[in-house]
Amino acid sequence: YAKGFMSNVAVLLGIVFGFLLSWMMNEVNLSGLHDASWFAIVTPMSFGMPIFDPVSILTMTAVLIIVFIESMGMFLALGEIVGRKLSSHDIIRGLRVDGVGTMIGGTFNSFPHTSFSQNVGLVSVTRVHSRWVCISSGIILILFGMVPKMAVLVASIPQFVLGGAGLVMFGMVLATGIRILSRCNYTTNRYNLYIVAISLGVGMTPTLS
Repeated sequence: YAKGFMSNVAVLLGIVFGFLLSWMMNEVNLSGLHDASWFAIVTPMSFGMPIFDPVSILTMTAVLIIVFIESMGMFLALGEIVGRKLSSHDIIRGLRVDGVGTMIGGTFNSFPHTSFSQNVGLVSVTRVHSRWVCISSGIILILFGMVPKMAVLVASIPQFVLGGAGLVMFGMVLATGIRILSRCNYTTNRYNLYIVAISLGVGMTPTLS
């Protein structure tokens, strides 16, 4: 049991140990921890009521279309990891949840929500496929959102610590994507090759530029 538990929380332990090591090296800034309160209720619309600006609406629509395309890839990767073949109805339901989550997040002063590839990679690393674990984690995060001191503590985690943890999770998602692409027919259907080539080329453009 201990061996399985340790493997499931390996990423979390890596972040904790990395944070402690960074703290001993004076790489952690905890200046706002003392001033932050222990408990605070999140007030909806604390930045004011929504303003429906056409330019902002069109901009966010374009951004969310790109986000939805990314989410579809995450759904397919997650289905591959858990061993379930997804239908178009499953993908529609997932995108609908992303949209509802974005509306709720905006109401509570948060950013637009999407399916994070880090979480998909975490499922692959831990092999924990239970929905109840995800629900419990969401409840814990909501409770943490009411503890400003916890927010300051999480925000103080150095970027290189988060990058080290994300390296494994992003790598798992990438490996799953490569495994899915390996099943495509590139011999008799050359259009599949064009799709992969253009996607990789466009995706690498920001890095190469």
